[in-house]
Amino acid sequence: MGSAQREVPVETKASVFRGYVRAVDELGIKPQVEARVSAATRAMMEALPPVTAWLPSDPTDDLLQAVADLRGQSAVRHVAREASMASLAPIMRSMIEGLLRLFELSPATLLARLPQLTASTARGVDWQWEASSRTSGVITVSYPARRDIPRCVYEAIAGSLEALLVLGDVQGGTVSEGVPVEDRPGNAARFTVSW
Repeated sequence: MGSAQREVPVETKASVFRGYVRAVDELGIKPQVEARVSAATRAMMEALPPVTAWLPSDPTDDLLQAVADLRGQSAVRHVAREASMASLAPIMRSMIEGLLRLFELSPATLLARLPQLTASTARGVDWQWEASSRTSGVITVSYPARRDIPRCVYEAIAGSLEALLVLGDVQGGTVSEGVPVEDRPGNAARFTVSW
């Protein structure tokens, strides 16, 4: 199940950006990140936008790239996982509880419903889940209106998917590194998820 390809500009709720800033601060690298980002991103980190505001992708990409430059891609994954757990967990938890009432909850149930689960926090992102077995599958994420997505963005997605597994009460689940989709170079990647 996935959403149709469409050319919608990529935007995220400021709550996501704020979560990244909080996670960077908790990691103890906020001053170093601020020194590496653009003046506009630094200003946004210092005077956080309202949680309900929609932001273009640039500030988040800038912040994530600074984390990658400082600490590597594993730190980006960590920041995204922690940000998702702190910022999105309350929103996602209520959606997950609703899904629990309607369906047998499993990671596959959640992953198949990523378009609905992320609609309130992200625009211009398409998700497609394909089960490989009862305990694994592939999630494809694409950005129809963007090209040349930085690796740090895909690493952040992997971290967020890890948080989703935790929210789904999965112990020992894994999310692979994103592999570029050959027929959509620069704007799509696939992740293998298993539990």
